[in-house]
Amino acid sequence: MGNAAPQLKVHIEAGLNVGLSRDEITEIIMQMAVYAGFPAALNGTKIACTSSRSGCGFV
Repeated sequence: MGNAAPQLKVHIEAGLNVGLSRDEITEIIMQMAVYAGFPAALNGTKIACTSSRSGCGFV
């Protein structure tokens, strides 16, 4: 998640397109902290915040 910002942004947009809520996307990113590390999860949350349709409703 930390080194794949463009790809993560595309996947976040796709998730929003299929009906995922901001809370669900945030939960997915936070659960990934176990596998990718907490700094990467924070980077993922930051990317989610800058997503075009999502705004900073994440966090």
